Amino acid sequence: MPREVSLYGGRNKLGGMLTQLLQFGCEALRKPSKGVGWRMNQTEFEGLLRAIVVFQEPPSVEDALDVRHVNALHVKWLEVAREHEFAIAEMENTLFDLLMRHSLRFGGVIVRERWASAGDYILEAK
Repeated sequence: MPREVSLYGGRNKLGGMLTQLLQFGCEALRKPSKGVGWRMNQTEFEGLLRAIVVFQEPPSVEDALDVRHVNALHVKWLEVAREHEFAIAEMENTLFDLLMRHSLRFGGVIVRERWASAGDYILEAK
């Protein structure tokens, strides 16, 4: 099997898993899951993210959605991933840690390169 096919197969498998997780989130919120998935546009994703955060009733929805938190997490986990050569050790067993390890293992080079080269998350002007 050519390497490219394997990489794209891994990316699509990871995308399918993310889609399933997003759809489970919609079901938990009793929201329609049609069109929810890893290829949804940024506006739709931000709307879903806001619904999830509101459901969790944090002290401040705006603080919970502050892009600085997302960017800080990206920097932190990128450092951890690089320290472990993108094979994150089993430090903790939170759902986030498990998904991170799984995505790096099965997403392959494409996921690693895109993740490592991703810039800061910026909200689109509305």
